[in-house]
Amino acid sequence: MLRAIILSTAFLATACATAEAQRAEPTLDLSTAQVIIAACVDHAAANGHGVAVSVFDQHGNLKAFAQMDMADASVRDVSQWKGRSAAMYGVASA
Repeated sequence: MLRAIILSTAFLATACATAEAQRAEPTLDLSTAQVIIAACVDHAAANGHGVAVSVFDQHGNLKAFAQMDMADASVRDVSQWKGRSAAMYGVASA
Protein backbone atom coordinates (compact mmCIF):
# COMPACT_ATOMS: atom_id res chain seq x y z
CA MET A 1 0.00 0.00 0.00
CA LEU A 2 2.78 2.41 0.91
CA ARG A 3 4.50 1.62 -2.38
CA ALA A 4 1.31 2.47 -4.32
CA ILE A 5 1.04 5.82 -2.54
CA ILE A 6 4.67 6.68 -3.26
CA LEU A 7 4.33 5.71 -6.93
CA SER A 8 1.14 7.70 -7.39
CA THR A 9 2.71 10.73 -5.71
CA ALA A 10 5.74 10.49 -7.99
CA PHE A 11 3.47 10.19 -11.03
CA LEU A 12 1.47 13.27 -10.03
CA ALA A 13 4.63 15.30 -9.42
CA THR A 14 5.92 14.35 -12.87
CA ALA A 15 2.59 15.18 -14.52
CA CYS A 16 2.48 18.59 -12.83
CA ALA A 17 6.05 19.40 -13.89
CA THR A 18 5.27 18.38 -17.48
CA ALA A 19 2.13 20.53 -17.55
CA GLU A 20 4.11 23.52 -16.26
CA ALA A 21 6.78 23.04 -18.93
CA GLN A 22 4.17 23.20 -21.70
CA ARG A 23 2.95 26.73 -21.02
CA ALA A 24 1.47 28.33 -24.09
CA GLU A 25 3.30 31.38 -25.41
CA PRO A 26 1.65 33.91 -27.69
CA THR A 27 2.86 33.51 -31.25
CA LEU A 28 3.13 36.23 -33.83
CA ASP A 29 0.49 35.63 -36.49
CA LEU A 30 0.69 36.61 -40.15
CA SER A 31 -1.83 39.46 -39.96
CA THR A 32 0.12 41.15 -37.15
CA ALA A 33 3.39 40.67 -39.05
CA GLN A 34 1.82 42.30 -42.11
CA VAL A 35 0.67 45.28 -40.02
CA ILE A 36 4.25 45.70 -38.76
CA ILE A 37 5.58 45.54 -42.33
CA ALA A 38 3.05 48.12 -43.56
CA ALA A 39 3.85 50.55 -40.73
CA CYS A 40 7.60 50.28 -41.34
CA VAL A 41 7.26 50.73 -45.10
CA ASP A 42 4.91 53.72 -44.66
CA HIS A 43 7.34 55.36 -42.23
CA ALA A 44 10.32 54.78 -44.54
CA ALA A 45 8.43 56.11 -47.58
CA ALA A 46 7.36 59.23 -45.68
CA ASN A 47 11.01 59.91 -44.86
CA GLY A 48 12.41 59.10 -48.30
CA HIS A 49 14.19 55.89 -47.34
CA GLY A 50 14.30 52.60 -49.21
CA VAL A 51 14.24 49.70 -46.77
CA ALA A 52 13.75 45.99 -46.46
CA VAL A 53 11.71 44.81 -43.49
CA SER A 54 11.83 41.29 -42.07
CA VAL A 55 9.51 40.16 -39.28
CA PHE A 56 10.35 36.99 -37.36
CA ASP A 57 8.49 35.15 -34.61
CA GLN A 58 10.11 34.43 -31.24
CA HIS A 59 11.56 31.17 -32.56
CA GLY A 60 13.48 32.88 -35.35
CA ASN A 61 11.09 31.89 -38.16
CA LEU A 62 10.44 34.44 -40.90
CA LYS A 63 6.77 35.50 -40.82
CA ALA A 64 6.76 38.38 -43.34
CA PHE A 65 9.17 40.24 -45.58
CA ALA A 66 9.00 43.32 -47.81
CA GLN A 67 11.63 45.17 -49.81
CA MET A 68 10.81 48.60 -51.18
CA ASP A 69 11.49 49.21 -54.88
CA MET A 70 14.07 51.90 -54.16
CA ALA A 71 15.97 49.75 -51.64
CA ASP A 72 19.43 48.45 -52.46
CA ALA A 73 19.56 44.69 -53.09
CA SER A 74 21.98 44.14 -50.20
CA VAL A 75 19.53 45.36 -47.56
CA ARG A 76 17.46 42.18 -47.93
CA ASP A 77 20.13 40.01 -46.33
CA VAL A 78 20.98 42.55 -43.64
CA SER A 79 17.31 42.90 -42.75
CA GLN A 80 16.93 39.16 -42.32
CA TRP A 81 20.16 38.78 -40.32
CA LYS A 82 19.14 41.55 -37.95
CA GLY A 83 15.57 40.31 -37.61
CA ARG A 84 16.57 36.70 -36.95
CA SER A 85 19.17 37.79 -34.36
CA ALA A 86 16.67 40.02 -32.57
CA ALA A 87 14.11 37.21 -32.45
CA MET A 88 16.56 34.55 -31.28
CA TYR A 89 18.22 36.67 -28.57
CA GLY A 90 15.18 38.71 -27.55
CA VAL A 91 17.00 42.02 -28.04
CA ALA A 92 16.06 44.86 -30.40
CA SER A 93 18.39 45.24 -33.37
CA ALA A 94 17.89 48.97 -33.93
